Amino acid sequence: MEPEDLKSWYVDAARYFRAMGFFSKYSGLSDEDMAARLMDDVCREWDEPCPSGAEKDPQLADVYLLTTDRERVWHGDLEFVYPGENAYVQFLNELAAISRGAFRPLDVSEKWKGERGPVDVEFTAGGRRFKFVHGGGDMLDPAIVRTVNEAIKESGVRFEVCDNLGMPNFIVALTSDERARLAARGWKFWPGT
Repeated sequence: MEPEDLKSWYVDAARYFRAMGFFSKYSGLSDEDMAARLMDDVCREWDEPCPSGAEKDPQLADVYLLTTDRERVWHGDLEFVYPGENAYVQFLNELAAISRGAFRPLDVSEKWKGERGPVDVEFTAGGRRFKFVHGGGDMLDPAIVRTVNEAIKESGVRFEVCDNLGMPNFIVALTSDERARLAARGWKFWPGT
């Protein structure tokens, strides 16, 4: 993408995502100034302002941009489930941090049944106890998001998983209107949630 086209894309993206409450840390900036900051953020995160393949794939470009908004987006390596690491405890707390107040898990536990699993993951939310069973292996199972969405179904917010980076490791909390807006922009979501 040519530099002027890239700058224009960032300004348009800044306007679009600002209207959905993303990048609140830059709320006092003009769209142009916010776009410049976002380009810097993407360069720091991905070592270039338009990571490979993003210029031909609008959703991928959006995903690269949104991974820099740690207040609204979870993006990480799924390969961290090992005995003693409390990966699911950490993951659920990280989802709570991006949930916009919709998800407040209590008494989160991870109990291993053997060195390789399975693993019982439990938490309390909204006065109800929820359980998810990780079948084994070192990859976090994003299907736990279904359980979390069941716990927050009355909130008006759902966690949506996007696998446009080749792995379902991008999660964002959205209202149904926000999800519809992203779908109209060409986004596709992981069906497992």
